Amino acid sequence: MEEISLIELWDGIRKRLVWIILAALLGGVAAFALSRFVVAPKYEASTTMIVGRPNDMQTGGTSQIEYNDLLVNQRLVPTYSEIIRSRTITNDVLSNLALDMTSEELSADHGTDAPGQRDYFRPGYRHHTGTCDGYCE
Repeated sequence: MEEISLIELWDGIRKRLVWIILAALLGGVAAFALSRFVVAPKYEASTTMIVGRPNDMQTGGTSQIEYNDLLVNQRLVPTYSEIIRSRTITNDVLSNLALDMTSEELSADHGTDAPGQRDYFRPGYRHHTGTCDGYCE
């Protein structure tokens, strides 16, 4: 078996150091150009909301959740999902954030995910920009 000394290995790297740096810079510039001018930006935000009452407001003052409370919470999830997508809420969001879009445009990018018979749901917002914001033709 042939041995390679660290000095020989370092000498080989040092001889090609300029090419290694140039290849890294070229790869970085290519990745920047691709992400800046070719790929459309995508913005996404979501959270998980649990439907229910606080522990101090549970039935009888106990911290245990009863079966009926769980059923009510599960049935309220679709209602809350629709309330979040309502025109009133989207108009409030548009006015509070001073966004330059219509309620319909905001609703098109907004959705909720309520998986199965659960007592939680995930409201989220996803925005795809198809423009290059003046940086590409």
